[in-house]
Order: sequence, then structure tokens, then C-alpha cells
Amino acid sequence: MRQSDERNTTIVSPIPSSNFRRKLLSPALALVLLGASCHASLPQVSAAPPSPTDFCAELHGEWDTAKSTCGLTVRGDRTTTKITEQYPVDLVDDPVSGPVLKAYLRGITDKFSHPATSPLVHDGSANIYSTTYTHAPRTTSVVFRENWFLPGAPHPSEGITTFTFDLDQGKQLSLADLFCPGVDPLKALPPLIRPYVQQALDAAPGALAPMFTIERFEPSDQPGSLASDYRAWALDGDDLVLYMPVEGSTGGIPAGLVSPRVPLSSLHEILRDGSCSA
Repeated sequence: MRQSDERNTTIVSPIPSSNFRRKLLSPALALVLLGASCHASLPQVSAAPPSPTDFCAELHGEWDTAKSTCGLTVRGDRTTTKITEQYPVDLVDDPVSGPVLKAYLRGITDKFSHPATSPLVHDGSANIYSTTYTHAPRTTSVVFRENWFLPGAPHPSEGITTFTFDLDQGKQLSLADLFCPGVDPLKALPPLIRPYVQQALDAAPGALAPMFTIERFEPSDQPGSLASDYRAWALDGDDLVLYMPVEGSTGGIPAGLVSPRVPLSSLHEILRDGSCSA
């Protein structure tokens, strides 16, 4: 009878206490929480900034870290041309200024990579250097000075190309963008900037200044004008800087022979940020 009682007896396991359950689950829960904590605390890895070698490689050049220049050598049948370009890497990589500057550098590289065919055997060179100016925290001008002597060319040449960007507005600025609506800078500027052009002409190097009158540096349809329609300009601090002419000439006139610095305050009456009449 006693054995029967033992066979029919169901042994019921005691229900674990809440404290026991917490002790049993805590290791697994701890692992889950630890994993979530580790995941949340992982540092955000941002994309590495573009290397200055990236665009240089696109130009088929080699980046010189010491000089911060991109250099490439173009070999023809009878000639060799060495091209050196120095440009503002940060602006070349900027989403606003980058496309414009890259297009310019690609174009000028292509130009110098295909010099005119020459029966002579000699080497050529092309050098492009930039200077960056700031007018406001986010308004920037880049001035490129180019000088080159290519196989087949009768003499060395030089030029100036400029770009100005309003990075906050996300656009490139034209000279007309600086002035009130309806103002034509080619007509409005000459009488206002003559004193500054004369100062720059008087300071021109060598014996060049006496060869020219101030009218030669004002926009004109007449042959001989050196104003280049004010195509090359920059904003440097509180000044508007003009570069005239934009290209050197066979007469020995260098690009930017006359570069007047015009205080923007003297142009207040026609500036877009000044006193434009409604």
C-alpha cells in the first residue's frame, strides 16, 4: 500500500520566487542591454575629406605635397610640356565652387596639353597659381595667374582668370550681381573709379605708365582698350579689385598691369547692398 501511494503521488516542483526569476534572467538581459549600449555608443564615422590627390589624379598629374601643386608632363613627337597647377583644394572640393573651378582647371589643362605643332624641338611649360581673397565670411574670390611658353608659340604669354562665390547663397557672382538692378557696371564704374585707376597707373612698373592714358583702361569698343570689360575682378576685404588687361600682349604689357583697389564705400550709391532706390 505504501508502494502504491508512492507511485500515485505526483511531485510538483515549487514555483520559483520572483527573486529567483530575476537572478535567472539577469545574465541574458544584461547581455541584451550590453549589446544595445555598445551599439549606441559606437562613434559615428564620417566620410574622409577628399584628398588633394583625387582631382590631380583626374588630371593625370602627380600631387607634390611639399609644394601643394599638381604637376604633369605632356610629351609630343618632338616636344615636352610641363604643367604645374596650384589651386585651393578646399574650394575645389566645395559643392558650390567646386564644379566651376574644376571645369576651369580641366579646360586649361586640356589647352596646355595640346600645344600647336612646331617644327622645332624644344620644351614648353605652363604654370597656374591661385590666390584666395575673402570679402565676408562666406564670400570668396579666387584669382588665377597663368603664364606659359608652349612649343610653337612666338613668345611667353600670361593671363588672369577670376571667380567669386557667395557660398551662403550657393552661387557664383558676376560683377553685375554687386550692383543695383539695372546698373551696367561697364557704364557706371568708369567715372566713379577713375581716381583709383589713375593711382594704379601711376604705380605701374618701369616706363610703362607714361605710355598710356587712363581712357585706355575704360571699357570701349574701340581698338586698343585694355580694360578687358572688367572681366577679371575680386573682392578683397572692403575693396573691389580690377585686373587690367586680362591677357599679356605682344607689346610687353603684362596681364594685370593696372589693378586698382576701389573701396566699396565709394560705390555705395550703386551697390546692391547700399542705397538702391526702390
